[in-house]
Amino acid sequence: APAIAAGATANVTIGGSWTAASGGATLTATADATNLVAETSETNNTFARSIVVGRGAAVPYTELEAEKADYEGTLLRSDAERTFGHTNFATESSGRESVRLNSTGEYVEFTSTAPANSIVVRNSIPDAPGGGGREATISLYADGEFVRKLDLSSKQ
Repeated sequence: APAIAAGATANVTIGGSWTAASGGATLTATADATNLVAETSETNNTFARSIVVGRGAAVPYTELEAEKADYEGTLLRSDAERTFGHTNFATESSGRESVRLNSTGEYVEFTSTAPANSIVVRNSIPDAPGGGGREATISLYADGEFVRKLDLSSKQ
């Protein structure tokens, strides 16, 4: 292979194929991985780039969605035309699906794939018939043990 002059760049094509799985991955390219070439700087031989396969951006957290979890409730899906409106909650959901919990005993259960120190719950509560909003709670459990009630509100 021809030498690359100091400060110059070169495009390298790598043959072959690989099967992409949904999720994040880091691609790393290394030049002179076995240090066969003496260089003035051995610290700039690696380049890494994070990629995401599937929907969404690369984020520093794990996103878990109710419709992909174990649940006892009603699965809401957007219609084929993705009709938007205040009565079609699924069109407002990240994956165009969500789970409606209508009564006591219904639940969504996630199994964490990594240690966690926080949780964000996104919810939607229909307004009260006369306006003014509604308030409700859901119970949060970790490892089967009650942690606390989370306050939810449709009030602005």
